[in-house]
Amino acid sequence: CKAKAGSEKEAVAMVRKWGDSLKEQSEKVLGQLHAAATDGTEPPGRDEVTHALFLAGELAVLGLDPDDKTKALIPLSDRLVTLTMGILAREDPEDDSEVHIPADDEIRAHAFVATGKICLRDDRTAKRATTMLVRELDQCGRSEVIRS
Repeated sequence: CKAKAGSEKEAVAMVRKWGDSLKEQSEKVLGQLHAAATDGTEPPGRDEVTHALFLAGELAVLGLDPDDKTKALIPLSDRLVTLTMGILAREDPEDDSEVHIPADDEIRAHAFVATGKICLRDDRTAKRATTMLVRELDQCGRSEVIRS
């Protein structure tokens, strides 16, 4: 963007516009996944969901200032954070009152990584997600996954 832009300010604006477009696409796909759990519509495909989660994680760390985590190049919306973390919400098949997000192991793994990246930029989100992330690791019994 710096090569195409006339100034640093224009380059930042271009990156933010690009980032906003990617955020909107990710929110749309993840929103459809959550909607499928509540209204019975067809969920988006696995590839679409994993790409959306990958983008959410990458946008979380894009331009992250290690000295001041609140100064990221592309701010994340609360909705994108909630949709990403919602995939890892506790599942109890016996409880009919809970909403069950249709997510296989691959989708849950992408949600786990994206949630971890989101936690890097916000301490409050990290505190909220710690129990959920530990539970996911505990449920995965494979030691190579836990060590990674």
